[in-house]
Formats: sequence, structure tokens, C-alpha cells
Amino acid sequence: MCYDGDGYSEQAQQFLPEIDVFIGSEFYYTKLFGDSEEYEKNLRSVMEKGPRIVVFTLGDKGSVVAWKDGYYFAPGYKVKVVDTLGAGDVYHGGYIFAMMQGKRPDECARFANAVAAIKCTGIGGRAGTPNLEMVEQFLETGTFDRSLIEEKTKLYANFGV
Repeated sequence: MCYDGDGYSEQAQQFLPEIDVFIGSEFYYTKLFGDSEEYEKNLRSVMEKGPRIVVFTLGDKGSVVAWKDGYYFAPGYKVKVVDTLGAGDVYHGGYIFAMMQGKRPDECARFANAVAAIKCTGIGGRAGTPNLEMVEQFLETGTFDRSLIEEKTKLYANFGV
């Protein structure tokens, strides 16, 4: 089971033994560990409670991931941020997608960071959500074709979404 830990809760902490992949937000991390940047140590302390993979998103700084055989700090990508609405949601989707493709946890974090970064270049929770081609292009070149985001922005504007 993969858990989306946006906001901290005692109930979520109780479920940790049942969770395989825990992905928490920077808000959850701060509630648990304050401003500590001892990421690996802190992620491993969450792993001790059950999850085999622990990930925390860190906003524009990127994300951190720990698993049995490794730890990785995945730096954030520098993009022109327009709107962060939905960035956490698409990060989770990107991470799970990459995981289902058989990628290592560090590769999943890097991929998910790219998905979230691209999303932040578009307005709203939907228009900026990239497709696979855009993410692959961004990972390879550092740029991506914005035409899909522009099309979706116009479409959603016409429907008042």
C-alpha cells in the first residue's frame, strides 16, 4: 500500500506498519522533525515503523527518499512557478507511475520531481499536469513543449474550471 501523507495525523502514524511506500509532504516532515535537515536519519526512523520506502517532498528543494539499500536527495528543478495547486498530487502519481515501471526509488523521486515541476508552470490543478512525453523531454533536455499546457488552459477556461 502507498500512503499519501499530506498532513500529519496520529492515525497515519498508527498505520505505518501496514504501509509499504510512505510519501509525505514537507508539512508532515516538519511536524515530525521540525527544521532538521538530517533527512536520511529521519527517514530511516520512519522506516523502522514499517514502510519499506519513505519519501518526503520538500517543495522547491526537491524530495528525499530512503529504502533498504539506499538514500537519495532528489534536487528540485528550477522552473517559472505559476501555481503550485496539485503539485503534491502529481508528485505522488508520478512516483507511483515510475515505481510501476520498475524504476528504483531514486529514479522514481527524480521522475516525480519533474512531473511536479512541470505542473507548477501551469495554472490550476489540471492544466499544468504533463503527459509522459513532456516529462521524458524535460528529464532529457531540461525543457518541454508547453503546447499541451496552453491547450488545456484554454479548454478549462472555456468551461470555467
